[in-house]
Amino acid sequence: VPLTWQPPLEGETNLAARGIYLFIVWAALVIAAAITSHRLERRFRLLDDDSPSKDTNGGDEDVF
Repeated sequence: VPLTWQPPLEGETNLAARGIYLFIVWAALVIAAAITSHRLERRFRLLDDDSPSKDTNGGDEDVF
């Protein structure tokens, strides 16, 4: 892991601060992915509800 290759020079942050920053960025990406997934799922569900019925031939089977 590049964060642990070299000790911090004078004036740089230490390894613990780098690890906390990395965890915060990772957590933010997870939250952003969850929000995006929720919004896309809701949008596709709305699109499916608005689409016309697939049953155009009078039967219960899907026609491809």
